[in-house]
Formats: sequence, C-alpha cells, structure tokens
Amino acid sequence: MNIRDREIEIRPIKNDEIISVLRVYQECEDFLELGPVPIASMEMVKTDIDVSKEEKRYFCGIFINNDMAGVFDFGLDNYLENMKHAYLALLMISKPFRNNGLGTRVVKLVESEIIKNKAIDCIYSGVQINNSKAIRFWKSNGYEIYAGPELLEDKTTVYHLKKVIVKK
Repeated sequence: MNIRDREIEIRPIKNDEIISVLRVYQECEDFLELGPVPIASMEMVKTDIDVSKEEKRYFCGIFINNDMAGVFDFGLDNYLENMKHAYLALLMISKPFRNNGLGTRVVKLVESEIIKNKAIDCIYSGVQINNSKAIRFWKSNGYEIYAGPELLEDKTTVYHLKKVIVKK
C-alpha cells in the first residue's frame, strides 16, 4: 500500500528503516512525555509495529524527498470488528516537519484512501486528554469527541474521536 501526492509518500516501513522510525519517536518525545513511557526505545517501536500487524493495520512511514518525516498507523476497515469503520491509531510528525500543514495533508491523503471503500461510514481515532494541541488538530480536521475520558491499559487517558463520512 502506497499513498502519495506530489511531495508526500505514505508507505509501510521496510526492515532497514526501523532506525529511522526510532529517530522519529525520539524527535516526538514531547508527545511521549504525555504518556506513561516518556523515552523512545527500539523496544517501544518494535512493540508498536507488532501490535499494528496483530490488529491488521498499516504501520507506515511518512516520507518527504525520501526523508522519514513521521509515522502513521491506521486501519482501512474493520475497526471494532465492523467493516464500515476505519481507524487512525498513531500519527507522529518529527519536530523539523511540524507546523507547516503536513499532519493535515497526511490525514487527508489517508482519508481519501479509506473512503475509496464505499462501505466505510466512519473513521475513528483517539487522543490523550492531556494533549491539547492534538485535540485542536483532530477537531480542525473534522473529528468529534464522542466518548471518554477513558483510562486505557497502558495508563493513558483518552477521548474517543470519530468522523462521519458524508456520502456524495
């Protein structure tokens, strides 16, 4: 699966790119600080990739000019065992690539891929309640809080978000 526009490529990471994924995590420790494990590690990266595979999602790198600018973990369908629901699990943009609209462009690109499946009627996500910037980001991209706060197994507390797909 490759999703792209003229500048951005979103694709599953290759085995030899795992060091670049760790670098992204390290550059996003300001986000990790909000949760129970504030320091990035290779174990954290590998666990996230394994969970993504187990849950049949796509763990992708976000590339600009072949540089990994971030990571995005998402499922195109079957969220909560419903084939009409997609899920955006993790979006991290490295500090050097932030605050220029990249996150919104990436979300829009993935959403456009998701809605190619005409059965999808809703895209879900989650956001930590202590991440006010991310809450504003998701709301600005059309997501609404529909449940929460909820304390998760990993000790983070999240709001559950959704975006209803309007069929044309």
